[in-house]
Amino acid sequence: QLTKRVSELLIGAEVAGQYQLHTYIMNGGFGYGWLAKDLQSKKDVFVKTFKCQHELAPGSRQSMMIVQELETAERISKLEWLMVHPNVVQVIKVPRNTQITVKTTKKSSYNFHGVVTEYCDGGELFQYLVTGAEWKPQSFNEKQARFLFKQIMELMKIMYLPESRRGHEKALSPEQYYHGDLKDQNFLISGTTIKLTDWGSLSKVKDVLGPAKHLTNSLQQPWYTDCQSVDLWACGIILIDMLVIQTAGQTFRYLPDSREA
Repeated sequence: QLTKRVSELLIGAEVAGQYQLHTYIMNGGFGYGWLAKDLQSKKDVFVKTFKCQHELAPGSRQSMMIVQELETAERISKLEWLMVHPNVVQVIKVPRNTQITVKTTKKSSYNFHGVVTEYCDGGELFQYLVTGAEWKPQSFNEKQARFLFKQIMELMKIMYLPESRRGHEKALSPEQYYHGDLKDQNFLISGTTIKLTDWGSLSKVKDVLGPAKHLTNSLQQPWYTDCQSVDLWACGIILIDMLVIQTAGQTFRYLPDSREA
């Protein structure tokens, strides 16, 4: 009921005098997702609004995690070589302490925080697989899956091979990046393009590998200590989901046997 009231209240609201919320799309752990209109460019955008303090559980870590998500979005938006990649959802703006004007009450507040990104009309890869035609799980055929998976591999290439970033500002940065949380839910479909949207776990490879020597013997395996192996393993799981989806995202039940093989 609270979600319904919030969505009804904010429809038509203007953020930073530039983005007008049109259609409520989703409710997440920290906030709400909206299809909005950029009043300057007239293009559709996606706006994530975060929950107010009174909507969060007392003493929860959600407030801290909201701040972390905002900081991550700001950090990612400055990686120009990443933002121009066709398989990455572009972060357009990260409004902080900005104005939101609610159309229904004609009142304004100046403590709005949110994230504005490009809009992907196909929604989550996960939802596509789980709720396909007639709300039945559906998979891609081999040709379709190969087409999408190739795009994911091109994205992995630019993350791990700095030399492939040539032609972009700061392209010669030697840093390799590791995602660490690749899954069906973090990819969106836009037309025939698949795009990665969640970067909350993004780290530089050198920052992740440092403490590997402190892991127990059972954890000193490539899938735990080799960042590229972690991401590529996850990509393989996504490929399996795209081809033989039964219950999307549950392919991880195969991991123990697969790792022993």
